Amino acid sequence: MVSGGEPLLWNGWKDLIEQTNHTWYFLTNGSVVPSWFHQPNVKLAIVAYHKTGISIDKFVENVKRLEVPVFVKVVYCDEQDKDSVEQFWSRGIPASLAPLEGRRYASVPEQCTTQTYRRRFLHETKGLELCRAGTKKSFEIRDNRLYGCSLWHSLAGFCGSVTRPNPMPFSLPCLIRYCRCEWHQFSELSGTNDNERWQHLVDTGIWN
Repeated sequence: MVSGGEPLLWNGWKDLIEQTNHTWYFLTNGSVVPSWFHQPNVKLAIVAYHKTGISIDKFVENVKRLEVPVFVKVVYCDEQDKDSVEQFWSRGIPASLAPLEGRRYASVPEQCTTQTYRRRFLHETKGLELCRAGTKKSFEIRDNRLYGCSLWHSLAGFCGSVTRPNPMPFSLPCLIRYCRCEWHQFSELSGTNDNERWQHLVDTGIWN
């Protein structure tokens, strides 16, 4: 799984994808659709909709150009975001409200369609456990350099350049309570999950 910033702005993914046997999932804001994205082992796009950055019509156009199963994540900032989710539903695009980081909510809105994001609304995580994403198999790219995956970059260590990586050093993984990424959402660390539903979406393009 690749997240950002906006990961689709980096053109180096094409060579990296072609050199691996991995299944690739991308988290993107849907602002760009690069030609390299259409690779056989790119299986899913989770696309965050930010209504201030792009019109919903242009966003839908970009989503369709991705040509892979897409799930739209609408961050719940105000009541208009509920309408946005329902607009995606009306266009046949799977979508869900997701909570805004750091905000408390009194209830889970009906426009939240995944157990994954429902638990984040309710702050139900195994907060004192460590994220399984880090840190030897997960990394960040900053300024064309690799860093170990960790909220605390000073502890992560420098791993080399993208073209000449050094062995990944050990670094301290994040506690789930403080983890800012979505890696752990597809593991038992978030409690009950939607893994079978997500896999069905990858296999068929249908969310049910």
